Amino acid sequence: MKALLLIFILTASFSTQAKDKRFYQEPTSKNAIIKIKTETSISKLTLPESIDVLIWNIYKGKNEPLAQEIKELSKNSDLVLLQETHLNKKVLNILETAPQSFYMGVSFKMRGTPTGVSTGSTVVPSSVDYQRSKRELGFTTPKISLITKYKLSNRADELLVINIHGINFVTLPSFRAQINALLEVINDHTGPVLFAGDFNTWSKSKYEFLQSTLTNSGLTEASFLEDNRLRAPLISRFEEYSNPLDNVFVRGASIREALVLENYKGSDHHPIKVKLDF
Repeated sequence: MKALLLIFILTASFSTQAKDKRFYQEPTSKNAIIKIKTETSISKLTLPESIDVLIWNIYKGKNEPLAQEIKELSKNSDLVLLQETHLNKKVLNILETAPQSFYMGVSFKMRGTPTGVSTGSTVVPSSVDYQRSKRELGFTTPKISLITKYKLSNRADELLVINIHGINFVTLPSFRAQINALLEVINDHTGPVLFAGDFNTWSKSKYEFLQSTLTNSGLTEASFLEDNRLRAPLISRFEEYSNPLDNVFVRGASIREALVLENYKGSDHHPIKVKLDF
């Protein structure tokens, strides 16, 4: 209860600050997607039939080890899905020097610095789009999902990738609305799907809704032999709130391997690596 009260106080304080446009801005649709220029020229047009994917909430780049750890983990990754991308100079440098080319979906700007999710790939995406959620608690910040598509080397249809940061501190109907809007995109797509990121599914009701809804739409959830994914601090000791925040779902692909990588200090979340076969 104390934790929830603290959250309310902090978000109420933020809502006052958010009224000042110098502090907080939501970009227009024209400025909601940023292409991050990289030092490496990306010239491949198709992903291979087997890919390595890195999924990681990078905690706004606050932790010092992040740069070296991202360099290590992204080295052999075909796709990189990052959440809490706070595009300050440090994080921008990480993305600009990575072997992938990145697009960022901007949820909002904090004092002029874009914050959202970013997806990197070793191939040129055939399309890039986004969906922005409602504001959390109705008056704080929204969350964003980046929607990209990629051609595959061994099949005619394309891979749909949705990199999500799930809306937080809301009732189940608000969370359900965000997921259902993205499900419309999934259901309209005939090819394989990767739907992954930080879903903020710390409550049992949200996690069970996510699992049942995506399963009914033909998606398979990745399972982890050693499941050390982040749970919500403090309240995770209660069974109702002990569910993992980060999740991976696929359709039209086989999950050959799914790992939660411990001993990385670049974020409060543990990075996740999956290998997919098409």
